Amino acid sequence: MTLVVLIATQDGLLFAADSRTTANGVFCDNTVKIFELTQRRHTAITVTGHGKVLPDDGSALIDPTVAPLLDIESLVQKELESGCGILRQVEVLALANKCKESAAKYALDYARFGPLEEFRGKAIFQVVIGSYNPADRTFLIVYFEILVADDLTVQSLGINWHEMSMEDKSGPMLFGEISYVEQHVYNLACGLEDFNAFVESGKKAKDVTVAEARAAAVNLIEATSRRTETIPAPTGIGGPVDVLLIDDKEKATRL
Repeated sequence: MTLVVLIATQDGLLFAADSRTTANGVFCDNTVKIFELTQRRHTAITVTGHGKVLPDDGSALIDPTVAPLLDIESLVQKELESGCGILRQVEVLALANKCKESAAKYALDYARFGPLEEFRGKAIFQVVIGSYNPADRTFLIVYFEILVADDLTVQSLGINWHEMSMEDKSGPMLFGEISYVEQHVYNLACGLEDFNAFVESGKKAKDVTVAEARAAAVNLIEATSRRTETIPAPTGIGGPVDVLLIDDKEKATRL
């Protein structure tokens, strides 16, 4: 899993994510989880949950060229890079279906190991796409989940399509370990000063600076990481915080 925060600012869309992954029970930090697209400008994606599954023999920890058994990140990048311009709902619906098919194929190929049993009744992964249109200074945040039903069939519940303008309130959007944050982090007596100040300000996107958005997002992710040291999260959250700003430049800025 992971924790990702998206915030609309006066200069563009800010992504922030922790950098910890778990491979065969081993924590690996400094993992990039936010991917900027190249053909489709001003757009980035992230995948939370178990979108990438490595062989359980540990070979991928020794040799990074070992192919994953399931790789939703690469699938999403490939599909979105095949197009250009403004993202359309029909594209995302087709993408969600391909992600579902990929997960179902993974389950079928390794059925003897029951790879989906632990996800019965839960989401396997979530795909998040964020873009900024410099021409009219608008934002688009799209996301969908692929989950496992009680009968172990793989399902998609459709897409969530969220459009914003500079006049809209810039509340932070969280993805990944949201339940953990709500239960164990929001109630902290201290340590969330920057995040709480930002939320309480209720500012519109046009009034939010990149600096304050970055401070709020990093504050929440780092506080969550510290919290996992006393109350373990379902999956690891930690490592340095990666921050990416999609603005009016041709290439996004990694902060």
